[in-house]
Amino acid sequence: MKAKKVISTFLPVVLWAILAAVRCSMDVTGGGSEAGNARVVGKITDEEGRPVVNVVVRLLPSDFNPATDSASGESSFDTTDEEGRYRFSVAEEGRYSLLAVQMESRLRGFIAEVFLGATNDTVADCTLKKPGTVQVLLADSLAAGSGYLYIPGTTVFSRIRPFGEYSVLDSVPAGVIPTIALSSDGKKDPVAIQTNVEVPSGDTVTIPWQGWTSSRKIVLNTSASGADVQEDVTGFPVLIRFSEGTFDFSQAKNAGEDIRFTTRNGRLLPHEIEKWDGFGGSAAVWVKVDTIRGNDSTQWVVMYWGNPDAVDVSDGGAVFDTATGFQGVWHLGGDAADSVTDVTDNGNHGVSPDTARPEVGTGVAGDCRTFDGISDFISMPNTADGSLNFPEKGYYTVSAWVFADEFDGASRLIVAKGYEQYFLRLTYFPTNAPLWEFSEFGADDSWQACTTTAYSGEWALVTGVRAGGMQMLYVNGVPVDSTPAVIPSTDLARNTSYDLSIGKFLDPVNQPTDTVGYCYFKGAIDEVRIIGEARGSAWIRMCYMNQRSDDCLVRFK
Repeated sequence: MKAKKVISTFLPVVLWAILAAVRCSMDVTGGGSEAGNARVVGKITDEEGRPVVNVVVRLLPSDFNPATDSASGESSFDTTDEEGRYRFSVAEEGRYSLLAVQMESRLRGFIAEVFLGATNDTVADCTLKKPGTVQVLLADSLAAGSGYLYIPGTTVFSRIRPFGEYSVLDSVPAGVIPTIALSSDGKKDPVAIQTNVEVPSGDTVTIPWQGWTSSRKIVLNTSASGADVQEDVTGFPVLIRFSEGTFDFSQAKNAGEDIRFTTRNGRLLPHEIEKWDGFGGSAAVWVKVDTIRGNDSTQWVVMYWGNPDAVDVSDGGAVFDTATGFQGVWHLGGDAADSVTDVTDNGNHGVSPDTARPEVGTGVAGDCRTFDGISDFISMPNTADGSLNFPEKGYYTVSAWVFADEFDGASRLIVAKGYEQYFLRLTYFPTNAPLWEFSEFGADDSWQACTTTAYSGEWALVTGVRAGGMQMLYVNGVPVDSTPAVIPSTDLARNTSYDLSIGKFLDPVNQPTDTVGYCYFKGAIDEVRIIGEARGSAWIRMCYMNQRSDDCLVRFK
């Protein structure tokens, strides 16, 4: 799908008349005529062509800056008569703009270029329409300073907003606006941000970031034809995958440093690039969206790219924010020789001995780690206490994408905070058939275990939720067990002293089947998350529907 090109004229164009060191004084008189002055006559009409009475009309120099210049008081005004006519006497030749406002209805009219010579002149009829709004999304370097936007020759201006937020010009007359200008505080010369902007009556026109050459809408469809999630979900990290069929990687920087995402109103959204392979034509990016509405196929965000001067603003900590509950998120990609990064600000990074390092493979979202079932594992040092240590019957969520190579009767650990605290694993107890299991060990020296049938040779999103006295297991976004079995232990007690681990228990465990071992995982694991909140069913379903290989949430437009 071809991307829509963003119109961009970010050139340091100095506005024509502001270059003048001294502005000539303006002499505009409402009504009548004086010797030597040109008499300007015109008419204000509605959209049906009928004259409109009591319209305030102003004639201003076409380079008028409403933030710094002052008109000649009441002499720059006239008010239309019963025939909709106004009259001015103008002493100075030159270019002018004509503004008309009907104060009761707030309808407006605008003629951008009125060229006045030494003789009398009749101006074309000016039509009143409902005004529009202009939104301007300034590039990093421009929004970093202070200043204001304005429309030369009008009274319209506003202070610029910070980077990532739209600066808004309200009550803009409908029609073609010759120039949207930016003046930075402390600088003499303004720049033309955009020229020939067509403002629709009663609507909003958006001027995207200057310096970014391309943009597109990305629709988030939660209706029955998409993710089929009926409830609103807040603070959600949306996975957006790109391929050669959906994105032209040659238009962006080599590592995707220039990509940006905003709401439809222009507010910058945090994003994290998990993987960007421009040469191979694939990428996986996480974008945090404040609210995704349930059962809605019309919502969208905007992606921008194509700025060679842009810097990388990828930030996993902002996407997977500890303030919204994320206590540990491991994408399990990157170089196998490196540590496994926890992208949250908690920084609970994982390590493996050289002889037990999982290999990198192709995961559900970007890359994953593959475990040999013999020695491979990852541990997170110094996590026994802290953000991953939840109380008994606390509120937390543990999830991971898993791919079991085969079933051989051996239990296989996915992720654990110790055998006597909480874990996800593949087990054969008590049915002697493969089961996904989420367990919490309590002070009564027993496990509460939710289980369901497991399958090999395919990816599954396994999610365990503890919500006080309730415990639930989800597989592929579907709740499968909310009545945990109570499994007593005769020789163990609740123990929170273990670090978090992926792929094996850090000490051998005595299982209810009387087998002993570390429970090394055999297969692939991707996207391990531990959240200090009990996520609801809508959130969990959204994760699955978005992250599955045939993403049902994201649609490129």
